[in-house]
Amino acid sequence: MTLPVLAEHLQQRGGSGDLVGKELLWHVKESIKGAPRSHQRMIGPSEIGDPCARRIAYKLLGTAELAERPPAWPATVGTGVHLWLADAFTPHEVETGQERWFVETKLVVGQVDGEDVTGTCDLYDRDTATVIDWKTTSKAKIGKLRHGTAIDERYLVQINLYARGWKLLGHPVDQVMIVYLPRDGQLADAYVWHDEYREDVALNALERLHGISTIVTTFGVDALDLIPTTESYCLHCSYLRTGSSHLGEGCPGDPAMLTPTAAITVRGA
Repeated sequence: MTLPVLAEHLQQRGGSGDLVGKELLWHVKESIKGAPRSHQRMIGPSEIGDPCARRIAYKLLGTAELAERPPAWPATVGTGVHLWLADAFTPHEVETGQERWFVETKLVVGQVDGEDVTGTCDLYDRDTATVIDWKTTSKAKIGKLRHGTAIDERYLVQINLYARGWKLLGHPVDQVMIVYLPRDGQLADAYVWHDEYREDVALNALERLHGISTIVTTFGVDALDLIPTTESYCLHCSYLRTGSSHLGEGCPGDPAMLTPTAAITVRGA
């Protein structure tokens, strides 16, 4: 391949390899920050099941994240895997002429305050009426699931909301499935969780979201003081500001998590 001649003033031959390495990682970081998911403002199925109602309220209020988070590399790896999987299932349709797999489909899963709640479902299998979500995680996490650890409540809500979205489109849903793929293992280490579609899980989550939204719409920022917190994922929350006395400026965190030891590691401390 013949490359165009690089302008002499752009050439930086003989430069530091360390400097080039830092520049490469800077570009990766900036690309992650510019990714669409990084700028999502409307709450979606992956967040509706969050155990912390106040975190959902901050999202509904459109509050900017208070902490500068490190580049979401695990999530970026997960996005790359999702793109590969989408390509992996597409050729089947071309070869057979039958549309079995519906890949990366945007769905309306419900409404809140007259607005559609939408999300993108990874995969739907028309032959078996199965709604599927891919999750990339650690081999250690998969090991815990194999030994009886319950799946994350957020994921349970998410997959059943996707299932409801397919039902609203008129497609049958018999079961929901989450496929856990290891970031640090082999495909043989994957774990497949499945269950029957539970509409009650989806409807209860939407009802909870509606309740939070109603309080937020009625009281604005003052609603934050009326909405409970939970210790789940508290120390990793982007709305956390240790010692905050005004919730509009940040959440001081759930009392159960704010032990002297824990507070040292909290962002913004």
